[in-house]
Amino acid sequence: MKKIHPACTRHPVPRRLALMITAMLAGQPLFAQAAGENIVWSDADHTAPLRSEPVFGSPDSLFPDGLTGNTVTISGGPLIGGYVFGGVTATDSEVSGNEVDISGGEVGGVYGGVSGDGIATGNLVDISGGKVGDAVYGGKGKVSAADNEVYISGGEVGRVYGGDGGEGADSAAADNKVYISGGEVVGRVYGGYTVDGSAIGNLVEISGGKVLSTAASTFIIGGHGNFAAGNKVYIFGGEHANSVVIAGDGVNGIATGNLVEMSGGKIDEAWGGYGDVSAADNKVYISGGEVGSWVYGGLSRDGIATSNLVDISGGEVGGLVYGGASWYGIATGNLVEISGGKVLDHVYGGYGGVSAADNEVYISGGELRGSVHGGYSESGSAINNTVTLSGMPQFSLTETSIYGGYADNVSSAGDIFTGNTLNFSAAPISVNTVANFQYYNFTLDPGLANDMGTALITADTVKLGDGNGMPSEVKVIGIRSGDVLSVGDQFLLVTATGAMSGDGIGGVRHSVGQQGISLLYEVQTTVDVAGKQITATILSGVDPGPSVNPRLKSLSEGRLSGLMLATRGADAVAYGLYDAILAEKREGLVPFILATGGHSRYESGSHIDSDDFLLTGGLSYRRAGLTAGVFAEGGWGSYDSYNSFAHAASVHGDGNTRYYGGGVFGRYDFTGGVYAEASVRLGSTRTRFDTGDLVNAASGESAGYNLSSRYTSAHAGVGYPWVFNDSSLLDVSVKYLWTHVQGKDATVGGDPLHFDSLDSRRLRLNGEYRYRSSDSLTLLAGLGYEYEFDARAHGTAYGYAIDAPSLKGSTGILSLGAMITPTSNRRLSVDLRGQGYAGKRQGVGGSVRMNYAF
Repeated sequence: MKKIHPACTRHPVPRRLALMITAMLAGQPLFAQAAGENIVWSDADHTAPLRSEPVFGSPDSLFPDGLTGNTVTISGGPLIGGYVFGGVTATDSEVSGNEVDISGGEVGGVYGGVSGDGIATGNLVDISGGKVGDAVYGGKGKVSAADNEVYISGGEVGRVYGGDGGEGADSAAADNKVYISGGEVVGRVYGGYTVDGSAIGNLVEISGGKVLSTAASTFIIGGHGNFAAGNKVYIFGGEHANSVVIAGDGVNGIATGNLVEMSGGKIDEAWGGYGDVSAADNKVYISGGEVGSWVYGGLSRDGIATSNLVDISGGEVGGLVYGGASWYGIATGNLVEISGGKVLDHVYGGYGGVSAADNEVYISGGELRGSVHGGYSESGSAINNTVTLSGMPQFSLTETSIYGGYADNVSSAGDIFTGNTLNFSAAPISVNTVANFQYYNFTLDPGLANDMGTALITADTVKLGDGNGMPSEVKVIGIRSGDVLSVGDQFLLVTATGAMSGDGIGGVRHSVGQQGISLLYEVQTTVDVAGKQITATILSGVDPGPSVNPRLKSLSEGRLSGLMLATRGADAVAYGLYDAILAEKREGLVPFILATGGHSRYESGSHIDSDDFLLTGGLSYRRAGLTAGVFAEGGWGSYDSYNSFAHAASVHGDGNTRYYGGGVFGRYDFTGGVYAEASVRLGSTRTRFDTGDLVNAASGESAGYNLSSRYTSAHAGVGYPWVFNDSSLLDVSVKYLWTHVQGKDATVGGDPLHFDSLDSRRLRLNGEYRYRSSDSLTLLAGLGYEYEFDARAHGTAYGYAIDAPSLKGSTGILSLGAMITPTSNRRLSVDLRGQGYAGKRQGVGGSVRMNYAF
């Protein structure tokens, strides 16, 4: 049965004539032709594989229909030394859509399609058994090979090419694929191959089997060419112990945007991309399996290696790890991330023969037995590199050293100190040496306060400064969420069991340490070279107390957004529900529905931009002057909040909010025109808030929450309609509206926060003029004034008050609308209204009501 990879899009085969061959005569030449539709060529005397063009014993013109849609199936043999072609031409014609299936027998080589001077595209080879003594090509073209595929699930084969695009600067191999799930490959594997051209978007996926070599090593390559881009190699399983895996092999040229992913199996080396001139934006991800030797995100011989990545979360790497490396050039902006697994040798963010700058190493877990280098240079400079340690990584006391910059030949090296930074927020570690960092940034664990027997970093040798008078600067930038610290609490940051050295040490330094996202402390750092230790002391704590991060105010903006959506629901009930009921123009039981929406800006000290949509519907009862109703309601909104601060960076948040609930409404129209009304609403509201601008200094977690709370709302009011004549009146009313949202405890960004309950208390004076111009049209215009007495969002962090945004203040309201009853259908009525707001609330709103009397 055909094995189809889920990502494979098969080319249509217009003529699926199958030639079933079971050759029992070994070594006897075999040539088969089926009415020019299918071509199989097996020639025992032909011992060399096809190269630039096929070789025929008769002219190609004899096979005018042998280029597309052929299927060749070989289930037995042997066909010793024979070669099999799905489709073949010696001209520049396109060879496409051919297929070769081999499940038994023995052949010399296999070609899904060959175009001697043209293009091979969409051909396929599937091998599940038998033996192929030489190479397997999905497609081979002198100009281009594209979208060809090779599947190997059993048997034994030689070299494998998904597509071979030939040679020359204009040749190309694109989007070819090789899938290996079983069997043995004795030789190299290429997803796409050209000698001097472009290899783009090719794929090799290996989930089983073996890739072997008769030599010391072999290669598994996604795409090979002078320009290799977007090629991928996935290793999920199998034993390929001597294989070097390269996603993009830009020999003599450029490799960019290539990817290796490994979750199982065994290989020797893994390279995201190799380019003699440049290796950029290549990536290697290892989550399982075993790499016996080296790993490169990107490698260049004497050019530039930039923006490459190695990410290790599992498995084992037995050799060196390089984010990016250039043996005789420059390595810049490369990254290594290690969160799990095991690395048995050294780690380099960037390795450059000339220079290594702006490279990074992040280690948050796993086991490392070698040293860590932010940047490494043979004899040049290694500056502005960063090493970040967090979590609980394990290091070797005797084998692991941590360097910001490093040079092989120190005596002739350039600057290996300036701008190099160590960010430390990990559990305590013990290593051999720490050196060549200008900046040390520490995050404290409150649980280690006053434990002067436990240092965050214990090293045999600690070298501070550059040796020429430039000091290292040590400061505390973060404190983990947890216990609030007190004045005088001390921490041991670094201790040297052997020697601590350095000139020009700054001695005492003050800094501000942020606990989680919430609290700010003044911290003093003291470097004692003679005593071989660096300590930190809290200068502001519980007494007199830390200061609250003013940027926390932004968190309450989301809660205000939820309250405001609930108040918009109150507006819909107080100023729209009665007209929706009245539109039915009959007494008794009457259904109703009302939809409203709008855009608003709320001035809260900063501001909130909100869009909302509300839906209210239910059943009412009218008799004489009494109107009563029950209803269900829902509201949905999205918002953006913007907060600016005098001495801190601004915060932009966004999110959404919604509510669901129900309520009752009542109104009584007294004799003489005065009316009174009231409503009660109950339900649940949920608000989501996110921001990337407010981050836990210790964990890197961004602030955000998703909270649900109960809401209660009510309104009461009185009004009087001044009737001027049969066609016009002025409805004057005063209404009080109250909405309450429950308080809530939450963990935000790792810190314990409490959001107080929210209340909106509003008094609104409103006048609405109505003019009935005809039986079909009534025009509306109104002015209102509203004052908000509360709407202040209080909260605390660690029990300390957060600055509260408020919407207290005045808002002016202008409304315009029309009530339409088409003359052609008196049962239908439409109510359109729009509002504009100025003051604490700014923006526009609108409502649409349609009613049909049955």
